[in-house]
This record gives sequence, C-alpha cells and structure tokens, in this order.
Amino acid sequence: MSADQEQKRQKLISIGMPVRNEGRFIASAIESVLQQQDVRLELIISDNASDDDTESICRSFAEQHPELIHYHRHDDNIGASANFAFVLEQARGEYFMWAAGHDIWDPHYLSHCQQLLDVQPSVVLAYGTPHWIDENDAALDKFSGWYDSRGLSLPARYFTVLWGSMNPILGLMRTAALKGEEMNGMVGIDLAILAALALQGEFAHTPAASWQRREFRHEQDYQQKLKRYQSADYALSTSWFWRSFPLLRLPVRLLSDLYSSKAGFVNKLMLTLILPPLFLYKYLTDRKRKG
Repeated sequence: MSADQEQKRQKLISIGMPVRNEGRFIASAIESVLQQQDVRLELIISDNASDDDTESICRSFAEQHPELIHYHRHDDNIGASANFAFVLEQARGEYFMWAAGHDIWDPHYLSHCQQLLDVQPSVVLAYGTPHWIDENDAALDKFSGWYDSRGLSLPARYFTVLWGSMNPILGLMRTAALKGEEMNGMVGIDLAILAALALQGEFAHTPAASWQRREFRHEQDYQQKLKRYQSADYALSTSWFWRSFPLLRLPVRLLSDLYSSKAGFVNKLMLTLILPPLFLYKYLTDRKRKG
C-alpha cells in the first residue's frame, strides 16, 4: 500500500483549537500540530474576537495549509464554553481533541493516543503526560498527575475522574461520545464532560505520549481564579447570580448527566447518595489548597 493510500485509510482526527488573544504562543502551537506524525488530521481554529495579532497569524497558516487548517473568526465574544462547543460542532473526524492555543505537543502524541483507541474499543479517551512550562518555555516544578481507568468498575472510573486532574480533557476522544454533551457556560465544564465520558467508558494514559502545557496566568489563589471566571472577558454568564456563584451549576450538571446515563439503577442510586458529600469535600479541600 502506498503512502497516499495509507493516509486515506487512516481515521480522521479533528483538532479543535478555541482561542482568544493567543498571539504570543499560537504560532508554536499550530506548528506542533502540523508536525504530528503518522496521522490524518484537520485543525479547526475558532478565534473568539481576539484583539491582538492572533487573527493575522492564524490566517497566514490557513493560507499556507488550506486543506488542513480551517480558520473561523467570531467578531463578538461568544464566551469560552460556546467557543469550545463551536470547534466540536465543526469536527468531521472519528476522533477529536481540544488543543489550547499555547501548548506544544510531541510529534508522536496523536499517533500514540490513536493507537490505543484503534485497538481498545472500551477506551473513550486516551491522553499522554503533561510537562508544565512557563511563558518563556522554561520547565516548571509543577505536577498535576494522571490516571488510567482501564479495568475499573463504572463507579471507580467515575470517582477517579472526580478526584483526578483535568488533564484528560485535552486528550484524544471518540467524537461520537462527545457529540451529545451540552457545552453550556459554566465553571467546571471540563469536569462535567470527563465525568460523563467516564460513565461511557475507560480512560487510557499512554506514557509514550507527552505534551508541554503552558502556565502563564500566575493566579496565586482561589479568589484570583474566581475573579477570572466572573469577568466579562470569560463571558460565563450575563446573570449576576451565576457570576457571583459560578460553581453552583456543576453539581446539578453532574447529577443530571448521571440520571440520563446508562449506568444502571444500582450505580445511579449509589453515586447519587455519595456524590453530594464527596463533591462538597472536594470543593472545600481544593479551595483550601489553592487559597
């Protein structure tokens, strides 16, 4: 089989890159996507009304690679969650990955993750190991952990997600598993999506894959993070109530997704009884750790 035939045979991977004012880093992010080896992909960039040079940089790449890069620009800020939902709606691939406009991926990141999804149908999400860097590409002494839920029961998978890191949200997922998830504007939407996926299948961590995850906001405590969620730029909500109490929607969403899942009556009952106190404890400990 020729190289062209093999390329056509491979399953399409859709990379969704929702961005806003990523001019400092987006060129290196796009370049690392273009350097992915042994995969067939499309890159969907959704520019959420950037007012820096993000637009010019993205248009330049799109003109150079029209068959690969699809650039969309929103003239008004539609909000972070809506922008994430937009790139997913545009995805044509069997597999999908959200990509931050400031991260950098190892050239074999996608191929390692795809190999797992291709041969293990029980896995709905595959991801690699994150290595944190700062705005100057210097390594940070920061570790956020990873986990692998293959072989675990449904409740064990679910609680692993609730207590684990959010890094898997940037992994490679089965598009069909994501398409039905509501992307409403709420704090903790990444946790809600991962929890819903955990009800559908397993998460796989592949040590052979890695990416550089950039930290550049320098938020020191919980109040600073909360202030970002409440800002007009984040566009979380137009309601004073939801801006003032941004975390209240998350437990409601978790329970709603649980009830509508195929988890079975016993699992739903057990998780319903355990989830509220566990979520409260997680919230208090996370707030203390970040505060």
